[in-house]
Amino acid sequence: MEFAALEVERLAGLAHSLLANAQSTERRKYSAHLCDSAKKAEGSRTTKTRLSHENLEMIRQRGAARAADNYQLTSELAKRCREAIREDLKERRAAVLAEDADSVRSMRNTRGDIANRKTKVTALWPPDGTISSSRRVMEKVIYDFYSDLFDSHVHLPPCHLREDGYVIPSVLPSEVRHAIKSVKNRTAPGSDMIRPEHMKNLPTTLVNTLARLFTRYLSECKVPSQLKTSRTVLVYKNGDPQDIGNYRPFCLLSVVYKLFTRVILNRIERTVDEGQPCEQAGLPETILLRADAGIEGDPRAPPQLQLPRYVRFYL
Repeated sequence: MEFAALEVERLAGLAHSLLANAQSTERRKYSAHLCDSAKKAEGSRTTKTRLSHENLEMIRQRGAARAADNYQLTSELAKRCREAIREDLKERRAAVLAEDADSVRSMRNTRGDIANRKTKVTALWPPDGTISSSRRVMEKVIYDFYSDLFDSHVHLPPCHLREDGYVIPSVLPSEVRHAIKSVKNRTAPGSDMIRPEHMKNLPTTLVNTLARLFTRYLSECKVPSQLKTSRTVLVYKNGDPQDIGNYRPFCLLSVVYKLFTRVILNRIERTVDEGQPCEQAGLPETILLRADAGIEGDPRAPPQLQLPRYVRFYL
């Protein structure tokens, strides 16, 4: 698969912004390393189209006819496109099921291959009650709805941390490597379009650079806004598709920011688990839970066997 030039530019831009304080030669070297690791990750990926080339060309012709205000041709092409799309998806489903029947694959991946993707939002109900298909109006409806939903309506007093002179240990490259290995593959990227597969091919020089950056973030207690910016995707659930309340937002964060939070979690996880009381609900990874279950005796049994019996389970 040929690596897209646009994604190379995005990767280079990320490395350039992360290494703003480095020398120009180092920025070029690290950008090249990041792009090369992304190319290696993309080389093993194959794209399987759901629609045939003839159908895609027909869809392009339908768009051109709609732009030329040729309503009769647009109606004819739309009808043919619907029939062709239905047949292509049917053939695609049969091919995927036949292929996975002979291979060892999880049902989750199989369902993802044969699922028909949802179309984009075409119209929404503004607060005034008049349905609108304008993109600008829909963007405002989405922005206002989720801004009010995510906004905190509870005023909290500012928290001032006491300075005790504690120096945060530097982040080691081994911690970054461990965090990279724990990140799942095949997850959606953030706004920088960096995938976990790209990070797992990083050379040692760039891992050391990330370790220095994470150390700076911890010592300054400040993270760049670029890493905290997420890409929100709306997924339709059920109900009226023109009601914004029937969509679920998924915020896709940067993979680099996920690595940074994973490093922090790995440091405090054991301390947090040890500080939790035994009555705390949940399943800490470092603690074994013990459950006792009582069993009543048989009333027809002799008196000496009427004592309660207990079975102990270890999880």
